[in-house]
Amino acid sequence: MRRMAVVVVALAVLGCSTTAGQSPTPQSTARVVALTTPTSESSLTRALTPSPTSAPSPTSGVAACTGTDANRASFIQIAAIVPFNFYCAVFPIGWQVKATQTNQGNTAILYANASGWVVELEEGCGTSAQCLTDTQDPIGSTSFGDMTGTVYSMNLGYEIWSQTGGTGYAMMASRADISDPNKITQAQFIAWAAAIIQVPKA
Repeated sequence: MRRMAVVVVALAVLGCSTTAGQSPTPQSTARVVALTTPTSESSLTRALTPSPTSAPSPTSGVAACTGTDANRASFIQIAAIVPFNFYCAVFPIGWQVKATQTNQGNTAILYANASGWVVELEEGCGTSAQCLTDTQDPIGSTSFGDMTGTVYSMNLGYEIWSQTGGTGYAMMASRADISDPNKITQAQFIAWAAAIIQVPKA
């Protein structure tokens, strides 16, 4: 799987923006799952704590998806043709959809904000290796929309992975500049992961 920095360069910028009223008021909804050791997904010792202020509430319907009306129309089209449940992210005001991509059955939505934070939501992966940059440092399990995912720490941020049957889902969040001290926090990432919603199939 390509690293986030490569994705930012490679994907075409669509120039979309989020307007006030299209995203729900942020609040935390992440569900904490008990953990057992720091060396495997099934044995982790630390529980993940959701942010008290960072995330919007998950709601049903494509209207809550971050992006423009054109972005949301595209999400509906994608949901209608892919053979798996298709999700979108729900961010606070200020986030944009920068690009969408479909490749060999996999889909990817790239989001960014003015602070230099970048989030990619990938869906339809057969294995974690097809989606994730790094799965060497699992730190716990938490809500990933209506699923449960394993969270991993990476150099510039965090990743989450979940698999339902043969379909995998991943979200990767990072900063574009490694020297920037204003990095994404674990609590922020957990809140964003919990807030993704399923796009209804037409």
